Amino acid sequence: MPASMSAAPMRCRTPLPSLGLGTWKAPPGQVGAAVRVALQKGYKLIDCAEAYDNQDEVGLALEQAFQDGVAAREDVTIVSKVFNHNHGSRAEASLRKTCEDLRVGVDLWLMHWPIRFENEQIPSPARGPTGWPNPSIEASFEYNETWKEMERLYNEGKCGGIGVCNFTVPQLKDLLANCTVRPLVNQVEAHPFFVDAELHAFCASEGIQIMAYSPLGSADSYSGKLVGAILLQDDEVNAVAKEAGISAAQALLCWGMRDGACVLAKSVREDRIEENLRSQDIKLDASLLARLTKLDRGYRFGLGWMKGHFWDDEAWSAGEKNAP
Repeated sequence: MPASMSAAPMRCRTPLPSLGLGTWKAPPGQVGAAVRVALQKGYKLIDCAEAYDNQDEVGLALEQAFQDGVAAREDVTIVSKVFNHNHGSRAEASLRKTCEDLRVGVDLWLMHWPIRFENEQIPSPARGPTGWPNPSIEASFEYNETWKEMERLYNEGKCGGIGVCNFTVPQLKDLLANCTVRPLVNQVEAHPFFVDAELHAFCASEGIQIMAYSPLGSADSYSGKLVGAILLQDDEVNAVAKEAGISAAQALLCWGMRDGACVLAKSVREDRIEENLRSQDIKLDASLLARLTKLDRGYRFGLGWMKGHFWDDEAWSAGEKNAP
């Protein structure tokens, strides 16, 4: 039976587990099995989003796993996100639909982007061949109004905690100046090619835990394809991994966890799901971590949704020429 919004989400507390299963780009027909395997192996956090278009399959896997005793519901943190087209007054219906799809309460509910789409239906395709958004999308920076709605739903017990994704330092400062409930986390892209030390330091100073997505890079992302940047194949990453006697993926995940972040690793392969989990028990020497940090290029794999957020005007304008 699908869960209603009052189906008792767990009250979320930080720090979150150091590793979670990501479900972004997890293929239909495979993501449910991956969730079950992850729970069997001992994962304690599953990261979802309405924009991933797979929450129903994830929810069925969660429901069956909890019913079968594969994992205890109280031991697993369920994370989801409200997407740009459901900002403001649309947020409550979005949360309700997410809970119905996932068949459980949402323990940690995040604002996916500090950006609002006026479009109630997202144009298709949402992105062009090189990743820049469809020009028919009407977007604007907006987050305080939506955060107030998230605060209300949190205070009514309809989710266990609230946080944000993809917020910059200025946006976090503005949100903190206007909120009554502080965000528990900021989920952002983080890996040795994109260290973003200023953001991480600010979040640490404000007690906001980092959740790191794309910790292994994202070679199939739009910008990754454009420049051919494949983090897992980087010579220094592999040299560090060889010296430590671990895989390149484990080296990158250990780096991501170094300062208390919750790192999200996506895979639908059982061997990689298990390999990633073992990274929690590996402690890389400080000198090896420092070598990975030195790979910083300020390079994002993600493009974002608006000019002036992640990319400067010149780069954004060039990319828009390839939009649908």
